[in-house]
Amino acid sequence: NAVFFHAGQICSAGTRVLVEEPIHNRFVAALRKRMSAICLGRGTNDATRMGPLISAEQREKVDGWVARGVAEGAELVVGGKRPEEKALNKGFFYLPTLLLGCHAGMAIVQEEVFGPVITVERFTSEAEAIKLANDTRYGLSAGFRTTDEARIKRVSAALRFGTVWVNSYNVYFPAAPWGGYK
Repeated sequence: NAVFFHAGQICSAGTRVLVEEPIHNRFVAALRKRMSAICLGRGTNDATRMGPLISAEQREKVDGWVARGVAEGAELVVGGKRPEEKALNKGFFYLPTLLLGCHAGMAIVQEEVFGPVITVERFTSEAEAIKLANDTRYGLSAGFRTTDEARIKRVSAALRFGTVWVNSYNVYFPAAPWGGYK
């Protein structure tokens, strides 16, 4: 949901996913399955889990980012196009998109796409994960999962982001401050 909330059109969208090597393949298989099952549609439909992009222009921008990612070496696994269902022709829908084999040198990893696109990068150590996560000019939000209390403290302190979620993402508290680090 970190990416598909508002179809990825929020500045805190969790589009970059860093996955530790030992669980990479299992994680990607589960993510692919979940993304393939996301129901697109109107917000008035109870089955809908993701709505359209804001405009045809934004949909073209997202499509351009995905094409550029593939041209730079990413593997398109899911999505990367408009849905084919006739019922979705009237909106600016774009399928949830999964790109593998991504790295920090790719534009799609470094820029804000503002669409339903996830890029996956691998890491092998906590230090590498922190370095990769901080390798961005943006710093509004980040999140990570762990059950290790000491890791929560270390990684939260090392990440250079205004908001750091642990074991959740896009959970907002109206009374709390909101802002980026960079």
